[in-house]
Amino acid sequence: MLFEILKIVLPLLGGGAAGALLNDWFRRRSARLQSIPLIERVNRLVGPELKGFTLARVSGDAQDRRLEEIKRVREYQLTLRNTSSVHLHQIEVQFEFPTEDVEGRAERPARSKTTPVAVEPAITEPWKKGIRWRIPELPSTDSIEFTFRAVDPASDD
Repeated sequence: MLFEILKIVLPLLGGGAAGALLNDWFRRRSARLQSIPLIERVNRLVGPELKGFTLARVSGDAQDRRLEEIKRVREYQLTLRNTSSVHLHQIEVQFEFPTEDVEGRAERPARSKTTPVAVEPAITEPWKKGIRWRIPELPSTDSIEFTFRAVDPASDD
């Protein structure tokens, strides 16, 4: 009689525990990769609208410094917002551009205030320049802003 009861109860308990372990394994596996939205806030042409002013940059070495006028500069501002429920640690984000003359800046995240660390990018074809940062902490609902200025980009995108 006891053997008959064990034959019924043990598969139920074992199956439930195995199902719970399998479910936890799938949850942990899917939690490794998170899709985080990147919001484009600004994509504009920067130009001198004030009379008597021009956009220029310094070129040459210390003894032969001269100003070089720049005709087209685009500014891009993007916000990366952690909308997941997971507190992200040591994440890396990389941006790639079709032009080599790009300057990038990353602000500190709004909540965690950890300083982003510049990391060597791994550029893939057909891109010419990449900028990559490691963000030490990005808690849930936190966001970080990126600003890029590209000189004479191939397109407005």
